[in-house]
Amino acid sequence: MLLTAALLYLALMAVPRAPAWWLSLPWAVRDLTAPLAFGGGAACLGLGQPLAGGVLILGALAGLVRRPPGRRELPPLEGRVLHVATLNAGMHRADPDLVLRWIRECGADVVALQEVGEDLALRLAGGEHGYAHHALHGAGIDGMALLSRAPIEASQVLGAPLHHQVVDLTWEEAPIRVLNVHPYFHVAWMGLRAPAAQDVPRLVELATEGRPALVLGDLNTPPHTRLYDRFVEHGLGDAFAAVGRGAGRTFPVPLRYLWLPLPPLLRLDHVLHSAHWEPLRCQVGSDASSDHLPLVAALRLRPSAAPEPATVPL
Repeated sequence: MLLTAALLYLALMAVPRAPAWWLSLPWAVRDLTAPLAFGGGAACLGLGQPLAGGVLILGALAGLVRRPPGRRELPPLEGRVLHVATLNAGMHRADPDLVLRWIRECGADVVALQEVGEDLALRLAGGEHGYAHHALHGAGIDGMALLSRAPIEASQVLGAPLHHQVVDLTWEEAPIRVLNVHPYFHVAWMGLRAPAAQDVPRLVELATEGRPALVLGDLNTPPHTRLYDRFVEHGLGDAFAAVGRGAGRTFPVPLRYLWLPLPPLLRLDHVLHSAHWEPLRCQVGSDASSDHLPLVAALRLRPSAAPEPATVPL
């Protein structure tokens, strides 16, 4: 684990414009992921950056001695519960048959897909997903799909260089909004300085307009980075941070991304929600043959978010 993490950081630090001394800090120190921090520290020391290496190794030691949080009793799955799932489908890396099988087996009411390859896009357009409603856009790295059991009232795409989907649904008589997001991968090392991060203020605005909203997708950044914080500081909750079970790491899958023999190290995929929702469950889903693992969640619509009863004229 230590060796693979060190190899990952050596590869990342070879990226142009990626300053090696801070690249690892948000991921390893703030999350206190000990093996990842050790690997990053070793890589920094090997590259002649002792200050960053020392900070990362100290963070790793803190992660080793930190007591894990106690397992809270989860709320029961009662009331108006919506099951959602998000998956970066990995373009050509994934087997469309296996992705479609995962879609059928996950049982979610809403499924958000990013990087929908051409073969998978054709099969989704043909209705093989088994959902009554869908919104499809593009193929390849810009391929997006939103599958829903609830009626879709409106959908739009926005953003550059990759697009995001904004879909309005009517679920159990309540209007809800689902944002299927996928910022371009250079936000992983450029953060809010990346051109793709210019979409974030508009996405936050659309997710906080007042109706119950969910933000699903591959943000290409782990928790506690500035780009991630831009969402949560405006009142959006993180379902996994609240009720997550397991390590929660969704990327990479061994031998799927650039053939790297790396286990999942980072949670790049997220389920964020407005205050109208109470998260009940969230965990990493089963392997769907992509270089990402899916994230699945169950959320309950709070009673205060119920629609006003219609007034019947006398």
